[in-house]
Parts: sequence; structure tokens; C-alpha cells
Amino acid sequence: GVGDLVDRELREPRPLKEIVEGITDPAAAATLYVLAFTIVRADEHVTGAERIYLAQLANLLHLDADTVQSLEKDTGERIDRLGDQGQLGG
Repeated sequence: GVGDLVDRELREPRPLKEIVEGITDPAAAATLYVLAFTIVRADEHVTGAERIYLAQLANLLHLDADTVQSLEKDTGERIDRLGDQGQLGG
């Protein structure tokens, strides 16, 4: 079931606006942004194209620049801490 859903989404991608429409709760918007940021930062580098995507997402989710900066800082620090623990066997 899930494989079919993923295959369909890959064959027929939807616009980002359509995916996030209806998200009005600030906590849900922040959670979605953190998820997206975590994914694009997985390789420890956010590319220019990924930065554009994140800016578009923040705009569609009505997240202001201060909120985005705080979310990215907190998320980045958590990712770094987890990475450090993994490297130390911890």
C-alpha cells in the first residue's frame, strides 16, 4: 500500500502550495518546517536550491524570518548533538 502511494507521488508530484494548504496551526507549521529542514540538512549542507525550497515553504506556512531562524538553529543544534553522540558511541 505505502509503496503504491510513494510511486504515485513520484510519478505525479503536487505543488508545494497544494501539499501544505490548510495548515493553519502554528505548531503544525513549525513541525513541518523542522521536518523539511532536517531532511535537507541530513548531509550537513543546505544547497542553494534547498534554501529556496525552505524559503518557499516558510512563506506558504506563514513563518516569519525570526521563527525560521530559531527553528533552524534549534534543529541544527539537536542534529549536531545527536551526531556527536553517535561518533562517541554514546
